[in-house]
Parts: sequence; structure tokens; C-alpha cells
Amino acid sequence: FQVRSQTYSKSSLVRAYLNDEDNTLVSTTVLQQLSYYNVRFVPKFGLAYRKDSWAAGITLTLPSLSMFGNGKVAGDATASNIKSVTTNERFDFVANDRQEKLKTKYKSPISIAVGLSHTFNRSQLHFSAQYFGKVEEYNIIQAKSAAFARPADAYPDFTSDEFLRVRTAAKSVFNFAIGYEYALKPT
Repeated sequence: FQVRSQTYSKSSLVRAYLNDEDNTLVSTTVLQQLSYYNVRFVPKFGLAYRKDSWAAGITLTLPSLSMFGNGKVAGDATASNIKSVTTNERFDFVANDRQEKLKTKYKSPISIAVGLSHTFNRSQLHFSAQYFGKVEEYNIIQAKSAAFARPADAYPDFTSDEFLRVRTAAKSVFNFAIGYEYALKPT
């Protein structure tokens, strides 16, 4: 079994005076927070072999099976004197929401690893390689749809289920390592 927990916070603040006769102040603030945990089952199988001065091993880790978990997400966005791209008029808006006790899901990819080691008189030479499979984009937390922006007509399609959604993905990766040990004093 594996447990993953994460806490994340992001703040973006932008303020600027326009180069116009009124020195108009334009500002935006975006705050995002999340906290979650997830428990999952990760099946892993392995074999090891040793003979004389050689040792070898292989492991296979299957994709994880999410069991349970929950999280909370919060977001707050404000804007002042933002120019509309459709009407060319300036407006203010605020958007915020906080949702708790949301179900979580976390995925670990398939993985296969091999290792080989050879012992000499006072030294050892090691080799290992591991492949991690790709994980397609998915939602770790999916917030519920709710009115988010005010005034509502400013951004009718700007809803909390999109702004508060927590998603991830992973590319496939291949790692390898070579190691050498040497005993300075004989044992």
C-alpha cells in the first residue's frame, strides 16, 4: 500500500498603471490552494539470483489501484479595470470557491527494473535500469460545478469545476545507473 499526500499553494499578483491620461490602475490576483491524500494498492513482484560473484534481480510493479482519499481545493481570482475583448469596456470581477471532502484518485505507472552486480577481490561493479510507463492526463481532484465568477455575466463559462480541477500526467521514463565500489582496506 502507498499513501500520497500533497499540499500546494500558488499566488500571482499583478498590478500596473496604464500609460494613459488618468494613470488607470489595472490589477489581478489569483490564489490557489490544495491539500489531499490518497491511499492506493501497488502490486509488486520481484526475483533475485545470486551465484558465486554474480547477483541479479528484476522487479515488476503493476499500475496502482486507487482505494480511497479526499482533498480540499480553494481558488480566488480578482481583477480590476480589465478591458473586455468583446465590448472594449473596463470592468471588475471576483471569482472564488472552496470545496472540501472531495474524492481523490492517484495513479502510479507500470514499471520494470533490472539490476546486475559483480564482485571482484576488493571491489564491486553494479548496473541497474528501470522503465516507468506513461500515465495519460487525469483528474486527481474534480471539483463540483458551482457559480464562481461575479458578476456572473462577466465570465459565464468560468466555473469552479474547471478552475479548481487538479490534474496530472506523466511521460514514460527510462533510467539507468552504473556504480563502482572499492574497499580501501581489505575486510
